[in-house]
Amino acid sequence: MHCEQVSDRLHEYLDGALGPGECAAFEAHVRDCSACRQALAVERAISENFRRLLTAQAATVTLGTSQMAARVRAELASDTLPEYREPVALPPSTRTRAPERAGRFAAPALPTRSRGWWLTAAAAVLLAALGLYVSHRLGGLSLAPSVTVSTVACIEVTYGDVRVVSPAYRGTAAPGQSLTQADSVETMGLGSYARLRCSDGSVIELDRQTQVGFRVDAAALRLHAASASGGRQVTLARGRLAACVRKASPENPVLFVTPDAVVVVRGTEFVLAAGPTGSHIDMREGEVALFNRHDNTTIRLGENRSAVIGRETLVKAEPLRGARDAAGRARAGLVALYTFHEGAGAIVHDISRVGLPLDLTTEDVTAVRWLQGGGLRTERSTVLRSARPATKIVAACRATHELTVEAWVKPTVIPQTGPARIVTLSAGTNLRNFTLGMDNNLGGKGWRPTDQACVAARLRTTNTSLNGVPAILTPLGSLTSSLTHLVFTRGTDGLGRIWINGVERARGRFDGDFSNWDDSFELFLARDLGERWPWLGEYFFVAIYNRTLAPSEVAAHFAAGLPGPEPGPTRRSDILPAPGTVLPVLRFAKTRNQK
Repeated sequence: MHCEQVSDRLHEYLDGALGPGECAAFEAHVRDCSACRQALAVERAISENFRRLLTAQAATVTLGTSQMAARVRAELASDTLPEYREPVALPPSTRTRAPERAGRFAAPALPTRSRGWWLTAAAAVLLAALGLYVSHRLGGLSLAPSVTVSTVACIEVTYGDVRVVSPAYRGTAAPGQSLTQADSVETMGLGSYARLRCSDGSVIELDRQTQVGFRVDAAALRLHAASASGGRQVTLARGRLAACVRKASPENPVLFVTPDAVVVVRGTEFVLAAGPTGSHIDMREGEVALFNRHDNTTIRLGENRSAVIGRETLVKAEPLRGARDAAGRARAGLVALYTFHEGAGAIVHDISRVGLPLDLTTEDVTAVRWLQGGGLRTERSTVLRSARPATKIVAACRATHELTVEAWVKPTVIPQTGPARIVTLSAGTNLRNFTLGMDNNLGGKGWRPTDQACVAARLRTTNTSLNGVPAILTPLGSLTSSLTHLVFTRGTDGLGRIWINGVERARGRFDGDFSNWDDSFELFLARDLGERWPWLGEYFFVAIYNRTLAPSEVAAHFAAGLPGPEPGPTRRSDILPAPGTVLPVLRFAKTRNQK
């Protein structure tokens, strides 16, 4: 046996549940390993303390007092006892939803039932003892009888199928729900997402198919001599998370633990993934110590570096991509990137390697066609959507109040009206944060359709409408059925511009800022939630930045032409990203809770 196996089998050994061969291997390892020997001693003391406490408190309840006995006899002899009713099952969220107006990390209120005060008292004693036992078994190391399970984080936002799992409970997660060391959070299906805020203010975002817990891992502690009590250890069992960790003291860092690695964090921003082929980390700020759990090698990983850790791979660090890609396109400020080189399937992957990927799913695969050599054609009305709100785009753009939407497209129908949605961050016909579209009129009171096309840009600010109007439009006839490079930019000076094939063709004012952007909106291509205004054409490239591309950069991007496939796989069947781009500083703007 090795340390991880011993850590996992401690309770079975103490309960006498190991077979003779396993027991001998367990004891042989413990004799030679001081760390595991100490862990065993602590667990044995916890178990013995629990048994003594339970025995003593159960005896107290059994003996009681003469007054209690008289009261019980009187109630049993009377006919005033409440009628027995089958207990009503509470909804899953009732267990852990924080009380209204309570502090963010307030413990949730537990439901109580009146069965006579004597029964309540007995139950309270037993629950206290059981709570002490669970607290000790799940990470608390103090033997004081007054110890309670502490709150280590709370759930701020959930989308899709998100669940909380503890030894005695499994149910749907809810915003405002408190988490203890005994709990883990799982995001289950496509589009599922959760954002957790730890008690120290750190923020953790969970991608789909991800499981995160807070239970202390003794084997991980053995690799780093740190006190990770009070929820200072985060375990990523599978999937991918993005974390913005508050500054911590060198003596008490936060440990992020995967099956392959232990990441010792003292305050930084990074993306961490764990999957069947190993673990991967992209650093943005600060420095971490990285331990390989398979061979005990250690490195220090600084900002703008990437590392892969696997059972068959030694820890290796690589530089993240620089400010420009191989073709000279700027990557600074990049938030989402789609190059349409998947070639098949229903998913267009966000390959920006910035934060959690915002993949797009095709509503109807029969309505699209993948193009040889890269590209996707929408042949009839359909929509490609992000399946969950585009929170990383909203957070990044709120932090700068700047935006660039860039696309290489080829319309297959002229004209199209609406504006037909090429790229939109919206909720339907009349609600949007921004839209880059195609139209066949110049709007205003003299609205009349034509057989020519133009480009339209709508943008919500504190000075425009919730629909992002007034819009800016390029001249009629400026958009044709040819392959076209489109760029829409808006800077902090409020000036919006539309560029076609490297040339500025329209400008207008979008004064105000992005503080009223709605973070519940999804990212869509080809349509939005409504059935109207579909766009028909071919997609080759879509990029979104949280800054304004300079005119020279727009010209350089047009001159670079269509981008080729990104290095490494673009269709990521597993959850591990390839070594990625420099991560932007996402400030996790406050998001309202979504049901």
